[in-house]
Amino acid sequence: MILLIKKVISSPLFFLLAALLVVRAALVLSMGIMPQDAYYYFYADHLALSYFDHPPMVGWMLWLFTSVLGKSIVAIHTTDFIITLITIYVFYLLAIRILSPQKTANAVVLFFTTLLASILSINTTPDVPLLLFWVLSLLCAHKAIAEDKFLYWLLTGIMMGAAFLSKYTAVFLPAGLFFFLLMSKEHRKKLISWRFVLVCILFAVVASPVLIWNIQNDFVSFKFQGANRVSEIKNEGLNIKNVLGLFAHQLALLLPVIFVLLLWTIYKLVRRPLKKLKTLSTDSIFLLCFFLPLLLFFFLISFFYWVKLNWMMPAYISGIIWATVYFKRKWLSYQIVPSLIINVLGLIFILLYPVPVKSDDTWWGWKQLNTELNKKLETKPGYFIFSHDSYKTSALLNFLRDDEVYTGNLLGENALQFSVVHKDAPQQLKGRNALFVDSYPQFKKERNTDSVLFKLKNHFNEVMPLDTIVLKTIFGTKARVFLIYDCKGYKP
Repeated sequence: MILLIKKVISSPLFFLLAALLVVRAALVLSMGIMPQDAYYYFYADHLALSYFDHPPMVGWMLWLFTSVLGKSIVAIHTTDFIITLITIYVFYLLAIRILSPQKTANAVVLFFTTLLASILSINTTPDVPLLLFWVLSLLCAHKAIAEDKFLYWLLTGIMMGAAFLSKYTAVFLPAGLFFFLLMSKEHRKKLISWRFVLVCILFAVVASPVLIWNIQNDFVSFKFQGANRVSEIKNEGLNIKNVLGLFAHQLALLLPVIFVLLLWTIYKLVRRPLKKLKTLSTDSIFLLCFFLPLLLFFFLISFFYWVKLNWMMPAYISGIIWATVYFKRKWLSYQIVPSLIINVLGLIFILLYPVPVKSDDTWWGWKQLNTELNKKLETKPGYFIFSHDSYKTSALLNFLRDDEVYTGNLLGENALQFSVVHKDAPQQLKGRNALFVDSYPQFKKERNTDSVLFKLKNHFNEVMPLDTIVLKTIFGTKARVFLIYDCKGYKP
């Protein structure tokens, strides 16, 4: 490792990598709070065995770090930054077991410079702990297979269970291990031994908080992530635009060098005669079993459903290590330089906000909104605040305010984890007055205000629009618009 570090430091590219790390640290310090950050902090503020739309690890992670660092935007982003750096280090520990020191350095640089790593470093999602426990699972599994020690089989099951506590995508980990043991002549006998059984049992035991919580809550999380998704896929039908969108945002996530390299290596694999496939090394089979199934699954899904940017992220852990075998060091600058430029531009964009983001998925304007709401509440004592955009506005205001902010379950709508935490709120708030915040993005051609008013009038005795809150950037550009309603006499 020391020789590898010396070799990397002596390279001119080291200074570009150091600059990239500094820019990411600056992003952590300057980035405002995103709706996802606030929503998962809401998890941490209401600790539970699991949650409506995700397992609990992201909430537990934020609770641990903010208990030490305090409740702040910087503390939340520092959590993401530190966990991602640990993930990259464990990625190195896995890669060095499979690749030469030079190839390992290439693999670490490739992974470090992806926008995937940048996003994980500054935006809280369940993928932050998922990728950490995913790569820990692969490291333990590789040691277990190579050294066949009880401790490593034990740790493999524990880490896979912890990954499942991060995100349901982790079911592909025991599945990947099953595929590997099935396909490997050398290790196939382990499939019907105590080893694989031990991994599965520990996986289930560690993941049990999710099952317990679902049993206690009518399996709402499994229904939301399972049956509801399947129903949506059936309703959408075949849509090639989704496939093109998948390629576009994965290209952006990985940057062109890695994206093209992965496509090329997959193409080479597919073109290999069956006889040569049987000669793949044990390490190659291992990496492919944790890469291709997840990649293929979401690729097929994309023909019928919009696959989100982050869903394929775990596959790239083993995918990048596998593809690095074919990577030439002279290509590194074509990966590092664009990554650094994009991150610098991102920092400038965050600091100046020259062009408004046409979405509520933005870090800008939330503090200003809270200030304007406080002004309105000065003449309305006893009012509570609520919104209805799934979770975004309510989560942000809950983070910024001391009083509780409510959301769409007051109107009989699904409000994700708010529906669980605030399940008694409709009865508790009966008869009270409220300010309703409509964060419908200004770029939408139709605000559908009639629909909003209809829902509000069904649940309040009187509803009156107040002055709209318009937020502008330092350049005078209108960036955010919020419609505010004075609602009197709530009735569940």
